[in-house]
Amino acid sequence: MRIRQRFLILIILTAALNTPPTTHGQNREDELRSDIAAAFEIVTKAERGGVDVETLVEDLNAALRIIEDGRATNLDLAETKIDAIIASAPTLAGKIASIAMFRWLKTVFTITLLSATAIIAKRYGPKAFWTLWLKAMRDWTVHP
Repeated sequence: MRIRQRFLILIILTAALNTPPTTHGQNREDELRSDIAAAFEIVTKAERGGVDVETLVEDLNAALRIIEDGRATNLDLAETKIDAIIASAPTLAGKIASIAMFRWLKTVFTITLLSATAIIAKRYGPKAFWTLWLKAMRDWTVHP
């Protein structure tokens, strides 16, 4: 029994010594990378909705460059940029909704305008055509 315990302790110690040490900076970088993934999802949704996301993409790229730089002092700046993007999600959702409403109204207006034009052309088209024809051909004479 004692041999098994010693063998088990030896295996645990070997496994503990062979695992790479994780530092606080690496954990923070991993958290920031997962936050970047969440911010990227928000920006992607906004872009698909028609919102201008150029500044958000630039901020995301800057935060990613800061994280890749690896300096622990700059990670606060990257975190601030990422948090600002994540915090802008409700405003982006509002912009997406207003853009969708504007597109819908534009479509309805276009269909209504085309329908009204077709109805007016059907109703008054022949009369307008023949009136214009008669005015244009008034001075013509026909010779046999």
